[in-house]
Amino acid sequence: LPENNVTVKMVKAMMQEGLPIDRKSLYQMNRYVNLNPQTDVQTLVQMQRLSLPISENNIFQFEAYKNYQHQLGQSLSDIADAFIQSFQELTGNGNIQEGLGFYKEVLNLLIETEMPEQPSSNQIPVSPLTEIQLLEPEEFEKLTSQLKQAGVSDHFLNAVISHKVDGQGFLKEVAWLLSDETVSDKEAVFELLEGKPFKHILKNEMNRQWLLQPEEVAQEHNVDKLYERLNSQISRLNEVLSQTVKTDTPLAKTVSNVKGNIDFMNQLNQMFTYVQLPLKLQGQNASGELFVYTNKKSLAKKEGSVSALLHLDMEHLGSMDVHVSLNNQK
Repeated sequence: LPENNVTVKMVKAMMQEGLPIDRKSLYQMNRYVNLNPQTDVQTLVQMQRLSLPISENNIFQFEAYKNYQHQLGQSLSDIADAFIQSFQELTGNGNIQEGLGFYKEVLNLLIETEMPEQPSSNQIPVSPLTEIQLLEPEEFEKLTSQLKQAGVSDHFLNAVISHKVDGQGFLKEVAWLLSDETVSDKEAVFELLEGKPFKHILKNEMNRQWLLQPEEVAQEHNVDKLYERLNSQISRLNEVLSQTVKTDTPLAKTVSNVKGNIDFMNQLNQMFTYVQLPLKLQGQNASGELFVYTNKKSLAKKEGSVSALLHLDMEHLGSMDVHVSLNNQK
């Protein structure tokens, strides 16, 4: 190998990370360095130590994790904003029909059941507190007026006025409007989708499906279900975007980043248990992370201690580590 700054830095990094520096290992690492000249050598060496496949997406995600720019929760919130922007770009170019079709595809992703027939009384989910109740009085009045103009059923309109419709039920009704060929006033439906009240309900429903309430984390299988839903919806959204919207839009980039982030987490889970916890808190969203390092033999024997390290990054207190250990149930 040539003796220069890059190879010297490479060998030093390999020694620091505890990697072998035999002839085969050096040549393999040098090959990765040559194939990824824009990537920091330290990053490539650390990925090799962790047995992470060295690919363009994995490098991007790994560096985002190192720089604390990997939070899934923020990217999921960005999707809602970027989605609305993409719709405005489509319809702003005069492609109203294409924009409505795009909206229909995305709403179908967020509806957990099959595309419904025209909703009936027993298909309207009732919730004690809904996104609709969170609207200001003026916005709520505007929403009911837009719904009436768009041609929703009297039963559904009355359910909205009585605050007996949750976000899921609301999106089902709008998805039906977009798919019903008998609805003649497409302009009124367009006005509904462009309105601030609908955007508010849509974003809240996205957050409900993609973020966890803190108390939900403790319930068994909730985190698994969240990632199953995310995997399915983000993959399908990626397909819809490839057919409808340019790949260089903010929405397409954000969706691609979320998909890459989830794929990278799956890679990490081959070595140790790790999961991000995108959380919906009162008044704001936040991100948590869970790492689990276990000695499976000790667990099987039920011997030894169990410990937990809580690392907190807080707005006013800053960074704090709290270590708790349990030994013989004390």
